[in-house]
Amino acid sequence: FIVEVLVPEKSGSHLIGQRGERIRTLMEETACDLNVVKEPMAGLADFKRVRITGQSIEDVAGGVWRLQEVLGELVSGGVLKLGQFELR
Repeated sequence: FIVEVLVPEKSGSHLIGQRGERIRTLMEETACDLNVVKEPMAGLADFKRVRITGQSIEDVAGGVWRLQEVLGELVSGGVLKLGQFELR
């Protein structure tokens, strides 16, 4: 099962973390593979895709949920702003 989630471009490095620590931890917590896709999307230069791959729909849903929690933490910490999530 695979789901792709659009996230603000600025969040990419924060999701990966230093030497990949944060994304590795997220993969361990969720039992999913998480990949920040490098290729840009036409018309959506301010966004990156995070591809979440898991063995079951429940695993993938848990991965999406955890990703949303991390993005919320980045907003709460002032790293991201809510306006950066708006499609323009």
